[in-house]
Amino acid sequence: MACFSLVLQLELLNTAWYSRLHLYLLTGFHL
Repeated sequence: MACFSLVLQLELLNTAWYSRLHLYLLTGFHL
């Protein structure tokens, strides 16, 4: 169960990082 929790945390972290990168690219292109 601990392994699943770790994977879930990594998924959330990856999603947050990806959305941040996406926003950065969008604002970068608009600026």
